[in-house]
Amino acid sequence: MITTSLGFFIRWEIAPARMYINSLDQLYKATDIGYFKTGIENTINVANFDSWLNSDSLRYYNTECARHEILDIIGCLGLLSYKGNGGIPFGHIVAYKPDLELTVRFVKLLKELLIF
Repeated sequence: MITTSLGFFIRWEIAPARMYINSLDQLYKATDIGYFKTGIENTINVANFDSWLNSDSLRYYNTECARHEILDIIGCLGLLSYKGNGGIPFGHIVAYKPDLELTVRFVKLLKELLIF
C-alpha cells in the first residue's frame, strides 16, 4: 500500500510534469505519423537547443524533464502489477539519462526475470 506522504509527493510533484520533445523537427515528425492528435498546446514542452520554445508553460523549469522520466518509469513498472499490488514499485532505481525506449527495455527484461 502506498503511504500518504509518497502518494502526496507523486500526485503533486511528479504527475503534473508534462512530456517534452527535443526539437521542432521531432514534434513535426511525431505529428505527421499520428502520435499526437489534438490538444498538444498545453501538454508538450518543446526544447530549442538550450532554451524552451514555450517557457511560459513550464511547471518546473529545471526539472520537468527528469520528473516526466520518473513518471514514465513508474508507469512502465506499474504494468508489472501482480496479484493486486496495484503495480506500485517497491525498491530503488537509479537511471542515468533515461528515455522511454530504455525504460521499456528495462521493464521487459525485468518481466522476463520475474516468475509469475
